[in-house]
Amino acid sequence: YIDNFLNERLLLAYNENPEIIKNNFLELLKINYPKNKIHFFLSDDSTKLEIRKKLKNFAEEQKILYIHRKSNENFKAGALNNFLKYSKDEFIAIFDYDEYLINKQFLLDLIPFFNNNRVSFVQTEKRYFKGTVFSDSVDLFDAFFFRFIQPARALNNTAIFAGSCGIIRRSTLDEIHGFPNNVIEDTFFSFESDLHNYIGIFIPKIYAKGKPITKFSSLVKQQIRYNYGDTQFLKYVIDKS
Repeated sequence: YIDNFLNERLLLAYNENPEIIKNNFLELLKINYPKNKIHFFLSDDSTKLEIRKKLKNFAEEQKILYIHRKSNENFKAGALNNFLKYSKDEFIAIFDYDEYLINKQFLLDLIPFFNNNRVSFVQTEKRYFKGTVFSDSVDLFDAFFFRFIQPARALNNTAIFAGSCGIIRRSTLDEIHGFPNNVIEDTFFSFESDLHNYIGIFIPKIYAKGKPITKFSSLVKQQIRYNYGDTQFLKYVIDKS
């Protein structure tokens, strides 16, 4: 696969600190993989002109393809589907703006799993950097999903794509017509992958870490979004039945 397929690294952002994005992207650029086999993209939905200018200039300096939408319609799902208009490669690795690559073997370790053409995605463990007692507790709470639920589902080849720190096969996305336009687009994509009899793989290894959640209000907003998405998902499953 290293010799035959080009791969893409995609980082997603929306009105976030440009310095964090630059710092994290510079680490992605150091990933251990043949440089002539990778395309880098920065998908920016920012509405603030100053942020857009800084990120666009950074992308031009680093030879990264910068993509900007005039609106953030359908949120992350919309950004991902918009990115697919510019994408031509078969394997797409996705990272959120705050995720810092700590293991540069990410591609070399994960791409070989796609030798099985029924594998639609490979997901790695997502964790946060150390912070306060509160943020470390949030990290521990999330760890339950990645240490127990994901491995259990992986035994049945039905791991869940968690939105980032993973690689997706482009042809699978084409078959299911892109990411479903829902709040938790990753869960919907995983469900569609299962329905099409594809395999989702989980690797219990940390390759990147995110910015810790330090405020209770941030956690509440996150959980409200997840709960709303779960409600959408329940309706989606019922409609599919």
